[in-house]
Amino acid sequence: MNYVQASDDYLMYLEVEKNYSLNTLTSYAFVLKLHGDFLTANNRSLDLDELTSSSVRRFVQDQVINHSIKPRALQRRIS
Repeated sequence: MNYVQASDDYLMYLEVEKNYSLNTLTSYAFVLKLHGDFLTANNRSLDLDELTSSSVRRFVQDQVINHSIKPRALQRRIS
């Protein structure tokens, strides 16, 4: 499955099944887009079967080093 399709499906699940607020959905969508953009910019596959914990750790590392994300914001992004 493709990352973009999985992200859309997940956001739909949060909206319909979990009844998350618009602000929460917007926040989740923003972080999913950031992660997808990171994968693309670093020539990583958007195929979920090829997504590794290492690439997720690199995304977190990128957020801290290159974007000066504060710990609380980072925790939200990780969740």
